Formats: sequence, structure tokens, C-alpha cells
Amino acid sequence: MSLQNNLKLWEDHIAGEFVTKDVEQSLSTMVEDASVMHMPTRSGGKGKVELRSYYRDMFIPSVPSEWEHTMTNRVMTENTIVEEAKVRFKHTKQMDWFLPGIPPTNKAIEVELVIIIEFRDGKMATERIYWDQAAVLRQIGDADGDLPLTLDEAAIGLLAAHDWPDNLRELEATLALAQLRARGEAAVGLVHLASHGADGSVPPAEVSLAEIERWHMLRALAVHKGNRTRAARSLGVSRMTLITKLKLFHDEGDV
Repeated sequence: MSLQNNLKLWEDHIAGEFVTKDVEQSLSTMVEDASVMHMPTRSGGKGKVELRSYYRDMFIPSVPSEWEHTMTNRVMTENTIVEEAKVRFKHTKQMDWFLPGIPPTNKAIEVELVIIIEFRDGKMATERIYWDQAAVLRQIGDADGDLPLTLDEAAIGLLAAHDWPDNLRELEATLALAQLRARGEAAVGLVHLASHGADGSVPPAEVSLAEIERWHMLRALAVHKGNRTRAARSLGVSRMTLITKLKLFHDEGDV
């Protein structure tokens, strides 16, 4: 497949997302098992069945009408396009793929994206989108002075249990997002750290056994304020088993 054919597929794909708002137009550019992932929020899907509902119900309806996308750089190889772009918009809709759990703030947001598109068998196979989430959250921050400045003990325990190896940007984004979810509350709690497995709800029946295991481990760590020995004892496993599992989840990007 030529570079120009790949570029035409990509342009048709984003036209379906942002111009015609046509789910099937975007899906027609992709292989059957294509995957899309917005990396900072881990929002996306795999396979056309999942992506159809993702585009139809979450992504396309939430794109603000004032969305402005400017491509600043593009590198193409036989099977890959890497594109840099600057996006400007007003946050007038809830965008759970971009700012999960945050109601519209009506704030102006500007952010730079890096998009990596890989091709297989003449169609798009993967699309990964990266941006600086901490920079976005600073733009919609505490204009009204009603964001909590403290964390409760359980939230501190969960954050202490998470591995943050040289990744203060991830910690900053996690805390900023939790603050926004806790607007008007006295402190950030477990429910506000839901993206790190801390919400108090039972996982839905359709999730995998691995996800249920992850949920139980993170809940145990939260209850025991980050103490891995006590958390392991409550789960009926050894401390080393718990540490090994947590490392596995972290390596897979799930913790």
C-alpha cells in the first residue's frame, strides 16, 4: 500500500469522526480487529463491534462544535503515520474519553497531540493518541476555589500502594483529575480515584476475571492504607504474590 493511500485512509477516517460524524465511514477505513486507544485515559476499544458503539455513543457525540485541529508535523513510512497536532476547543460537553467524569467547564483548552497510526492489509490496524493530561487539567483548574486540598486516609493509602517509577506527571494528572471529581467536597476520597480501582462499586459481571482480581487487590490496599502485608493477609495470599501481581498489572498499564 502506498504512502498516499495510507494518508487517504487516515484523512477519510478523521473526516468521519469530526466532519460528517459518520461512524460507518470511520470504521470502513479499519481492519476487523482494529484498536483505538487514548493513552492518557485508557479509553478506546478493539474490534469493529466494540469500536462502533464507542464512536457512536461516547466519542463522536462528545466532540465540541468549536473543535479546531491543526496538524503541525507528519512522518510516514510504509506501514505507519506519526502525526503531531494542536487542538483547541471549548469544553462545552462532557468528554469521558478525554476528561473522564468531569462535567463541562466551558473553559478554553489547548493541547498538543501525538497520534500513531499503524496499517495492515491495506487498512488502519491501530490508532494510539497521546497528550499531556496534566497540562489539560491545569487549564480547567480551580477558578472558583472549591477544589479540595487534602486527601482522606484511604485515598492516601491507595496512592502510596501504586508504583510511580519516575512518573510524577502521571501522579500529577491523577491528583488533578481526582480534585476535579471532588469539587465542593472536604477531601479527595476513594471514589474520586475511581480510575485507579478505588471506587466502592462492585465490578460489573461482564468484566474479566483478571479485572475482578485487580479490583479486589486495589480495594484491599485502599482499606489497609497501602500496607501490603495486611492487604495480602486479608486476601489470603502471600505478600510476595500480591507484589508480583501488582507489578504485572503495572507492566500491563492497568494500575
